[in-house]
Order: sequence, then C-alpha cells, then structure tokens
Amino acid sequence: MTSLTLEQVRLNHLRKQIYLDLKTVDSYRVAKEQIGLHSTDYWTPYLSAWSRIGDYDAEAVFNSLNSGQQLVRLNSFRGTVHVIHTDNLPVAVRATGPRLERWVRKHPFLKKHSDTEIEDMLGEVMNALEDQPLRMRDLKKALPHIAEGMRWLIFLLAARGLVVRATAPHARSTQTAYARLDKWSPGVKVPEIPEDEAIGMLLQLYVERFGPVSVNDFAWWLPWTKTKTRKTIEAVEGIVSFEFQGKTYYITKKELDFIPSIEIPDDPIICFLPYEDHFPKAFIERSWFIDEDCLQRLFPRSAAAHWPEGSKAKRAMPDTGGTGVNQSGEIRPSIWLNGRIVGRWEFGEMDKRYFVVYDIYEEVPRECQQMIEEMHRQLEEFVNERLLPISQKSSQAK
Repeated sequence: MTSLTLEQVRLNHLRKQIYLDLKTVDSYRVAKEQIGLHSTDYWTPYLSAWSRIGDYDAEAVFNSLNSGQQLVRLNSFRGTVHVIHTDNLPVAVRATGPRLERWVRKHPFLKKHSDTEIEDMLGEVMNALEDQPLRMRDLKKALPHIAEGMRWLIFLLAARGLVVRATAPHARSTQTAYARLDKWSPGVKVPEIPEDEAIGMLLQLYVERFGPVSVNDFAWWLPWTKTKTRKTIEAVEGIVSFEFQGKTYYITKKELDFIPSIEIPDDPIICFLPYEDHFPKAFIERSWFIDEDCLQRLFPRSAAAHWPEGSKAKRAMPDTGGTGVNQSGEIRPSIWLNGRIVGRWEFGEMDKRYFVVYDIYEEVPRECQQMIEEMHRQLEEFVNERLLPISQKSSQAK
C-alpha cells in the first residue's frame, strides 16, 4: 500500500481546493466542485471563491442567487445554509433532506398536528408561492391561521426539495424570500432517490473532494451515524482505506496512487479563508492542517475572542487567551501557508470601509510575510470594491 506523508496530503488538499489549478476557473465551478459553499454568513461564499480564484465579478454571483440560475441557497449539511450549484442540488436534497425533516417534525407546532393536517398546510404554502417568491413576513400575512408554524413548514418543504431561498435585497441580507423550486429553477429536477442511496452518492463526492477522510469526518459533516458511514464508505466502489499515524482514513484508489506524483510548487501558497469556510468545516479531525496549540485561536469558546465587527476599535486582533476550545463550533477566518493554518484574520469597519487585521502565530520566511501583506491588501480591495457595493440596503434584487 502506498505510504503518504503529511506534506503530500496537504499538497493534495491544495490541489482539490483549486490552489494548484492553472486552468481557467470561475466562481460557479468553485461552487460545483466544492459540493457546497458554507453560507451561515452570507459573505462567506463570495470570500471562499475569492480565496481560490482571486478577483471576480461578485455582482454576477449575487444576481445568479437572485435568479435561480446555477446557484441556490439551501439548508443542507448539518442543517446549515449552503450555496449549492444546481447540478448538485438533487443529491444534496435527497441525502440531507430526510434527516432535516425528521428533526423538524419534532417541533411542538408540528407534533400537535396530524400528518394529514401538516400536508394540507404545506399545500397552502405551496399555493401561496405559486406566482412569486415571498418573504417569511409576507407568507405569514397571506396565511395568518398557520403563521405560528410557518418557519417549520418552510423547513419541511425545503427538506423535500420543494422550496429554496430566493431573492435577497442585498448580498449580506438574511431577509431572503422563499420560492418554489419548480418555479425558481424550472430546469432542476429532484428525483425520488432513497436516502441511503443518495448518501452513498454524496459520500463518493465528499471523498473525492476532501479525502483522505475518516469515518468521524463524514459522520459529523453530513451528519450520519458512524456505523452507517462505515458500512456505506466500505461499499462505495473505488474507495480504499489506509493507515496514517495510527488512524484509518479513506480515499479513492486513483487518488492514493496519484498523490506521490504531485510536484511541490516553486512558490509558497498563501490562502486567506473566510469565517466558516467549507473546507475546514468538512473535517472534525483537523490535524492535517491545524496544530493543536492553534485550536484555541481558531475555535475560541468565548465570543469575546471574536473581532467586534462594526466597531471603531483599534486595529488589533482580539485576545484569545484562556477562552477554551470549541472545536465543533465556528471556525474563525484563517491564514494558510502551504496547506496548514499559520494565522488568523478578522474584519473591522471604519468610516464605511472594511479593513483586515491579522496575526501570524509562528515565524514565517520574509518572502511569505510579504505575500501575506499583499494578499491582505487584495482582500481589502475585493471587499470594498466588489462586496460592499452589492451589500447596501438600497441594492435591488434582480
């Protein structure tokens, strides 16, 4: 069996995250190849794409999300919001929707109604969305007798792939409208695939994009039980296991043979990943790219260690000392050197413009320091010149 080194695994991660790709890449390909871009913060998908491809037309992406063409927002992995390419939507819905529905059905509002009553209410919501997308407040106004449970009814419809998040007034607004998928993206069909089969399909995509991965990684990312994950991953053709530092990991056989041939790039590779980027969130076992002494800084338990965005505080990173670690929680924006985290950055705002503060947690070569400073400048330029113009309350959905 091929023996891999940590450096080889990191290079392979960079390759699959497009950092070694010399071909023409656009933001839509990033969304498609990465399965889904984390979007708890609505700026994150824009910044995840920027990190991988540099400057691009962010307004075009906003318009795509506001028109149902190529990209949609969906509650999927771990029930959180992701930007999903429409080509991946069927498998994402069928693999994540049933669990989301089981969770939603436990809500007290739904538990007090029969299945027939719930289906009738869902039908009313679908009828209300027949002509155009509607915001939550408009749906409640149109159907006041079920307004109390509207959020949970929308969750149910989303879990079934019938409703998606649609228009938003600007790129960072959470006040999205909801639309019927058959009206919003009429070319997208979500076939009736059994949950286990869909999870097998998704797991293959996951291993191809993020491998090597452990059973714990996928079970946490989806989420799914460890027992079912192990059975599923061992049944997928073309996936093999190997041992690394006493643990079992899975990867495609083709990739395992290919990794040793990846050439080390001549220049260092610097990456600024945003808050909750999808790549580090794809793992629960993160020793590939995070040293243990950095966990407290990247996963601080206390919100006091988060940058107080919007404040006029001094340009300095918040103190993360003594806050503890919440490794399954929110990962702060990070700076990477050759496939591992070496620092952290945050946004601050002053005089209606954003600036970036950062800390490097270890000594890096002067060349890398200069590259980090240049990328920091480019990030500020992208945010202020590309994101802010489409993130104002006066922006109009198209």
